[in-house]
Amino acid sequence: METQAFLRNCIRLQARRPRRRYDWAMVEKASGQFIGICGFSVTSAKNREGGELGYCLNRKAWGKGYATEATRAMIQIGFKKLGLRRITATCDAKNRASARVLEKAGMRKEGRFRKNLFQKGKWRDTFFFGILKEDWKGKMEAVQKNEMIAETKVFQGFRKMYHVLASSLFPLAYLYPPFHLSVPEIRRWLLIVAGFCFLISFTLDLMRLRDHKFNSWFMGLFSEFIRRTEANRFNGSTFLCMAFFLVVFFFSRNIAITAMFFLSLGDAAAELGGKNFGRIRMFGKSLEGTAAFFLVAFLVAFALFDNWLIALVGAFAGALVELLSFEWDDNLTVPIGSALVLSAVFLLLHLGSPLTSF
Repeated sequence: METQAFLRNCIRLQARRPRRRYDWAMVEKASGQFIGICGFSVTSAKNREGGELGYCLNRKAWGKGYATEATRAMIQIGFKKLGLRRITATCDAKNRASARVLEKAGMRKEGRFRKNLFQKGKWRDTFFFGILKEDWKGKMEAVQKNEMIAETKVFQGFRKMYHVLASSLFPLAYLYPPFHLSVPEIRRWLLIVAGFCFLISFTLDLMRLRDHKFNSWFMGLFSEFIRRTEANRFNGSTFLCMAFFLVVFFFSRNIAITAMFFLSLGDAAAELGGKNFGRIRMFGKSLEGTAAFFLVAFLVAFALFDNWLIALVGAFAGALVELLSFEWDDNLTVPIGSALVLSAVFLLLHLGSPLTSF
């Protein structure tokens, strides 16, 4: 009954004109499940002030950054959409978690009210937080910079090592066949493994994209391997397995090995270069990251072909494909695009057939 009364009151307040109260439902992207509510009020339209900013989360959703994300979103709406100049919030002085959320969202602790909140049978102190519009942009830039540093550290850790090692196994096995296997034999095994891994990854993607609960569990279990941005689309491993299968199946051994190394080593160099040194942005990526990709790809191609022209053109093509991938996953576009360009160079220079002999 209390929930129904609360919802009816929310609906009533949203309908008032001029509107003073804004409430939102919080839904987890991966699972589509309702996890809480958040909202704030325009406390003074004349002075363009907003306050009573707050949120309420299901206990299972605590500690996942959702409260901070919601608070930042509300502050952004207040300043950008509603034209407010100042937003305030309060929290129980003993609730360190809520105080930290407000601080991470860019708000400043401006004071402490003594025993002004009667809760659970006793009077409690509250912290008073505020943020001005002129401070907001600078605060958000600092927050975004800290998040980029944190994300870079995660990438430089386990996920980076996994990506480089796992994606390098295929070209290394093709270059140096293990267990005394011949080149045709290792090629068959690589096709079998790549095809099997693709089917498994593709099936899991279909399952999680159709089932919100399974998707939430899956993303949590493999959070060290899969980016959060892949929660609602096919993950990079699916595209990688497809690309490796195609380049091994259609292209000659040296071209396939080079194209796969371009992805495993060049793409890692591009991400590290872009996140650590990226300044000049183009097509959503950094030119510094593209330069790092080109350098690594050139060294790989020159080591394999011992021909500076092939290495130069191949590395340039791979870097260009990585830069212009747009909505396409570069785990797919980089190996295939690089293999196609290298094949064209082979044909133009009459260096032999770039395709696999069937």
